Amino acid sequence: VHATTQTLNDVVERWVREDPGQWMWFHKRWEISNWRRKPRPKPASAAST
Repeated sequence: VHATTQTLNDVVERWVREDPGQWMWFHKRWEISNWRRKPRPKPASAAST
């Protein structure tokens, strides 16, 4: 598992180094927007326990 994970990380690192601008675009695309980061109220059934 370790060797496979390292190999995949090496491949992604090579891609990022080849074209960092593409990585930043892709990375920002998957950021969680602020509305998702706000804590959501617990359902009434969970709050009463």
